Amino acid sequence: AVLSSLCSQRLHATVVRSQMVPRAVLRLKPPHYQGVRSANDMSESLPIGDALHGVHLVCLTGIACPQALMRQLLSMGASFVSGTSALYDHQQCGEAELKHAETEVTNELSRGRKAAVLITQKDYARQRDDFHQLAANVPVYVLVSDVKVLSEPSID
Repeated sequence: AVLSSLCSQRLHATVVRSQMVPRAVLRLKPPHYQGVRSANDMSESLPIGDALHGVHLVCLTGIACPQALMRQLLSMGASFVSGTSALYDHQQCGEAELKHAETEVTNELSRGRKAAVLITQKDYARQRDDFHQLAANVPVYVLVSDVKVLSEPSID
């Protein structure tokens, strides 16, 4: 009865077009890193252009528009971007996705290429321990972004 009551009501939502604007890249430190004294010591900030230039990125990002992220990363200097459609919006990485990303990055590094796993701040917040464990074996970058509003809010 409650569901049919909700379905018969017209719900309103505010719709705003927005875009992620990358502003920094953090490289995660492995959990056993000697310099870790607090949560602030768990990563190091890298210049965004230097961090991404020529890097094969394996994305483990649960975002709504992964193709836009892929285009953005390539325009910022990444040599190759994979994995952008492996997860749906808000999905967490399972063991299989983490292992696949580790294997792909390890293979690229063994060929003498620069490679890293890339996640967003939102992904990091949901699975912090998993990503620090992954950072014990391969580079893991956190893309720090701001949100730019592209349109005025409208009621839908």
